[in-house]
Amino acid sequence: MNKRRFIASTERLAMKTVYEELGSDVKILLNRKTSDGVEIVASAHTKPQHAVRLRKKLKAKFNKLRAKQLLNKMPEGKAQAKRWVQQLVERNLEVVTLMLMTSALKAVSMR
Repeated sequence: MNKRRFIASTERLAMKTVYEELGSDVKILLNRKTSDGVEIVASAHTKPQHAVRLRKKLKAKFNKLRAKQLLNKMPEGKAQAKRWVQQLVERNLEVVTLMLMTSALKAVSMR
């Protein structure tokens, strides 16, 4: 069994983190208010990384499917394809930038 302690400002945030890191098959061992907010001690029969790996696999499959869909829409000619890719990147630059910033913030917060 794998026990973990989670502290968050609200119970909702704490439980969200519990489910994200341990998966849905968890047992709550302790739930109490603290000066920092809420403390939850939970345990899972599976390793916490299992849930993370599963989410990454699902996301990768989705991204692979999306990439195939985009490649099917790409024009035939080299110049047309290049222009199409440039337009695609320009249109989605804001989304890509937000995704990169979110990933960077998560990496910094985990240190």
